[in-house]
Amino acid sequence: MWDNDKLDKAYEHLTKAVELAPDYADAQKILGRTYYKRGQYHLARQHLEKAALLNPQSYSTPYQLGKTLVKLGELQLAIEQFDKAVVLADNVGNIFMAVVAEEQAEKCREQISSQH
Repeated sequence: MWDNDKLDKAYEHLTKAVELAPDYADAQKILGRTYYKRGQYHLARQHLEKAALLNPQSYSTPYQLGKTLVKLGELQLAIEQFDKAVVLADNVGNIFMAVVAEEQAEKCREQISSQH
């Protein structure tokens, strides 16, 4: 588990990395995950969306973006991201990630159904 000191250090290094190389998809993605772990979901979304644009073949980015959108209450957008992660993970043979992303999408669908 990440403690606050580790999160603060990660944040410090990652913000510098993104400042120096804003088109580096992995730095954007990891900074987004750091914001997610800090509970700063709007900032997490911003960096994860940028990472997804920079590296549209990454399956982990839409998965993490989907988790972030769930926290923001945007379930339909989360489903779209989880579905994208399923396809991308399946394309590279990562069946485990495809199954995990599909399970998350199904949880969102169930939550939406229970609200109606």
